[in-house]
Amino acid sequence: MRSLDISPRHHLVESHPDSPRPLQGGGHTFALSLLSAILFLVFSIPLHGQGTEDREGLLDKGDFHGLVVDAGSEAPLEGVEVWVPDLELAYLTREDGSFRIPDVTEGTYRVELRRLGYTDLFVTLEIDDPFQAVEFGMEPNPVVLEGLEVVVDRFDRRRRAVPYPTRVLKEADLRASPARDAAELIFNRLASRAVTCPPRAPVRWCVWVRGQTIMPSVYIDESPAWGGVEQLAMYLPHELYMVEVFQGGRHIRAYTHHFMERAAEQRLMPMMIR
Repeated sequence: MRSLDISPRHHLVESHPDSPRPLQGGGHTFALSLLSAILFLVFSIPLHGQGTEDREGLLDKGDFHGLVVDAGSEAPLEGVEVWVPDLELAYLTREDGSFRIPDVTEGTYRVELRRLGYTDLFVTLEIDDPFQAVEFGMEPNPVVLEGLEVVVDRFDRRRRAVPYPTRVLKEADLRASPARDAAELIFNRLASRAVTCPPRAPVRWCVWVRGQTIMPSVYIDESPAWGGVEQLAMYLPHELYMVEVFQGGRHIRAYTHHFMERAAEQRLMPMMIR
């Protein structure tokens, strides 16, 4: 997804000569074999200081761990995405703001931190033995944080206004889910289940609701998702901020973090649901 050039650190590679051939007799052959053995012993003995350099050349591994806080209040931040591009994995901070990434090889890394309502933070740092904890402070974005409260309240009121049952998967649910993708999470949380749609249906997956095969209408960021449930499967759970499920799965609406940030900045009024 992203690439990063890391300062080169080289492993020490030891080479070993081939095992000596059996003596064939004759003084000349014996002399050459003896000379080879002496040279092997000489070059196998470490020079002064070489042992220290060898140990420094071997790269250690350890846990990259620390804490992410609000730079103003110093309150711990939950749900911050800690992304180390070279590892190609994202980790989320826990309720106490802590994170731990195991088995990181020592070296220079770029670390990227993101959370809705805060300014993205990009840091380059040296991670090495003894792998001490680090602390990151993220600057809040008051416009987004205040706008988010307004917009989330509007979504709550819209759900309460519809005359049929609704369920909502909020940020904490999505963040903590072990599901492989958002579609799997949704069906794990619903009483309904995914079934194959009829042959002429435009999508593959439908939902089984009260004895009927229903092709759900799916919206992502307030726009129709023509790929239906399969389009939801393209998202990891933590990539979504919120998912609304109406009428047991007949209608599903999902919202990304990027959309919610823009919605907070603009004080978005959600679309009406009929």
